[in-house]
Amino acid sequence: MRCIIILNGECRDLKHLCGLCEASDFIICADGGYKYAEKAGVTPDLVLGDFDSSAEPDNVRIKKYPAEKDFTDGEIAVKTATELGYDEIVLTCSLGGRQDHTLSNLMLLDEKVSICEKNEKVFALTGKTALNEPKGTVFSIIPVTDSVVSVKGAKYPLEKKEIFWGSTLTLSNETTEDETVVEVHSGKILLFVNN
Repeated sequence: MRCIIILNGECRDLKHLCGLCEASDFIICADGGYKYAEKAGVTPDLVLGDFDSSAEPDNVRIKKYPAEKDFTDGEIAVKTATELGYDEIVLTCSLGGRQDHTLSNLMLLDEKVSICEKNEKVFALTGKTALNEPKGTVFSIIPVTDSVVSVKGAKYPLEKKEIFWGSTLTLSNETTEDETVVEVHSGKILLFVNN
């Protein structure tokens, strides 16, 4: 079961947004994300937040929170989707705009929560995954914690390489096989895949 969460970052392509929503079981807009849903002609199942970035809609289900709270609207949306039992949660319109919000959205990623934008997908990894992307796809690994990583089927392969917070060693790699395998032996990384 898949839930899409539309946030209030940059919406790079309304057609892409519509496609994500059509392929989902439930749509949540976090406050200002509702304006993107409106522009795309998408009716969300739930709009939540403190409504400091958009007016409260009157034709959909809402859940209002106080402006002064301990969590962002995005974090509340992820928690809500998790409580509703969704095992795949995809954030969109989540990058760009305020950099502090972009970074906090990236920090929401885990094994169930990812980001999908028009030209970019971001995943949090702690184990092993296979990228089935076309040859020549650019991807980057950003260590969230000090990590040990292997990469196979790429221009710059790695074998149990230690990468540390702040390292740029693993930026801008490129797939060279039909399947590129990234394995995190220890630690946690963010995997950015550019389309």
